[in-house]
Amino acid sequence: MLASAPLSPPRGRRATPPAARSPWPALCGRFSTYVIGYASWFDAVRTFKVERILDAELLEEGFDVPEGFDGPGLLAGAWGVWWGEEAQEVVLRFAPGVATRRVKETVWHASQELDELPGGGCELRVSVGEPLEMVHWIRGWGPLVEVVAPQWLREQIAREAGEVVGVYAKEPGR
Repeated sequence: MLASAPLSPPRGRRATPPAARSPWPALCGRFSTYVIGYASWFDAVRTFKVERILDAELLEEGFDVPEGFDGPGLLAGAWGVWWGEEAQEVVLRFAPGVATRRVKETVWHASQELDELPGGGCELRVSVGEPLEMVHWIRGWGPLVEVVAPQWLREQIAREAGEVVGVYAKEPGR
């Protein structure tokens, strides 16, 4: 069954207008539920966070999931629920101590490769469909991680770290 549903905006953007959405499989992320489907507004397949659906109206027309559609396969290279046309390698260098121990004791991604570094640190390599989805996770390690590649991700994390310094350079509430 086809649905028409506006979505609430992520990160302060404007809401998407009602558009035909052909939901295919639903999947549970770590903290949310998502649905993958064709969206007429984008004229493309997208992942939608169910909690952002503001309203839904069932339409009379139906749809068929495309033959050969493989939701799990689509997400196989994702860090979470974002996929891309081509996997990109992300290389992260972790400081010795607790960070390296935590990284080593967890399987973070099916593609991961871990290398021990002289001095006790480690380097994590993953191949993911959309590295931007890793940003929050990388930020959470603070100064215990360094993005080695890709360069654009390294620059983004460095820029954001500078912005954080600016926030804490001021008196609270100013």
